Amino acid sequence: MSSKVLVIGAQGVLGSFIARSFSDAGWEVTRAGRRAESAPDFRLLDLGDAKSVSEACRGVDLVVNTAHHPELVLERTILGDGGTLIDLVELSESERVGLRTDAADAHGLVVVDTGLGGVGYLAIAELLREHPDADGAQYSLMVSASGSSGRAGALFGHRLLTGARHHRSATIPCAEPFGRRRGIEIEPGSDSVLRRTVRGRAIRHYLCMQPRALHGMLLALNATRLISLLPRASFTAGTGKVPAELSDEGVCEWVAVSRGGQRLAARTLEGRGYYRMTAAATVALADALVGSSEALRGLHSIDVLLTLSELQPALERLGITIRTQAVNGARGD
Repeated sequence: MSSKVLVIGAQGVLGSFIARSFSDAGWEVTRAGRRAESAPDFRLLDLGDAKSVSEACRGVDLVVNTAHHPELVLERTILGDGGTLIDLVELSESERVGLRTDAADAHGLVVVDTGLGGVGYLAIAELLREHPDADGAQYSLMVSASGSSGRAGALFGHRLLTGARHHRSATIPCAEPFGRRRGIEIEPGSDSVLRRTVRGRAIRHYLCMQPRALHGMLLALNATRLISLLPRASFTAGTGKVPAELSDEGVCEWVAVSRGGQRLAARTLEGRGYYRMTAAATVALADALVGSSEALRGLHSIDVLLTLSELQPALERLGITIRTQAVNGARGD
């Protein structure tokens, strides 16, 4: 019998394609959103109403969430009532602290640091197990401005880049066809949505954009301390409609660990289309979680539950290629 999944935010770009990916993988899918539809697989849902959320989550094997609600009713309902939630929303540090308090006597499991970024964190955790003497980690994402994106994803990118007048930068040695780029470092703020550590080591986050001309413009704005003035419209234009198909631009995640500024090891995760890869990573994680007989309870990051080695066969079957990269004594700055 097919496993049942409730996909919340299924009327948006990411949520709609995650729902389709689960259906293609053989899951029985219920789509949920805040705009009424007559489709038989759809459920109208108010994320601010605890009763509505509890009823919607009842009777499914898994909930996947792509829609942030400031009261975190969904997350608290899963922790209190039971069930498993893959949370694709970016939770701030203060939101995580509040949920960890609620999770003291949890009956359910909320998994955070998921999606494609979560796979990157799994890769860092694996490198740290292989190099326990490492004292730092680096994570870089190279994406295209022409790739499919919802409004929430576009605004997230805008917040990261405009959160400071100036960002540090470092050379990111992605493999061809991506090539070496000067990544813009995104520093966590006081209430950051960026994960600060993996296995106790601090992470430095970088962003690289395609095409090169656009990234060159961002670097120039950063150098002249004007990057914080980028208008929202430059990120959100064209993000209002759900496309018939997702874009398939090349995407590269690069992760590394270092000690004393010297890079020890690095890996790349490559595929086609950021949202395509995010949907694939979510299905792979879901299959692993639902198939587990020893699920934890509470609020946990993905790397507490699984290893990259456990997930890698499913990821590669779904189009995410993982490669080990030679470091050749490079500096880990």
